[in-house]
Amino acid sequence: MRLEDRNLSIEMNGENVRLLHNELRQLGFAIPDAEFRSQSFGELTQRAVREFQKQRDLPPTGVVDQHTADLINAATAALPPQPPGPIAASFVVQGKVRGSNGNSVAS
Repeated sequence: MRLEDRNLSIEMNGENVRLLHNELRQLGFAIPDAEFRSQSFGELTQRAVREFQKQRDLPPTGVVDQHTADLINAATAALPPQPPGPIAASFVVQGKVRGSNGNSVAS
């Protein structure tokens, strides 16, 4: 995301906020669906930005200046590639399979 000489902050909206949301979500930050759909920089987006800034030892202003944007871009670029499609997580299931009588089922 390139900020074009302006910072992103609370109550802003638009394409750059949408890009910010996508990148923050990729980094594991919770962005509420309402803010995501409306492309609005709300209180929870601000909270996520502050947390990111704290993790990078930046002043936690909650404002995305170009330096913060560059660090977010670098962090997302360093992520391993995600498989295409809606499922990007993998799961491990462990346990025992038992029959209706409670006995273990042979594997």
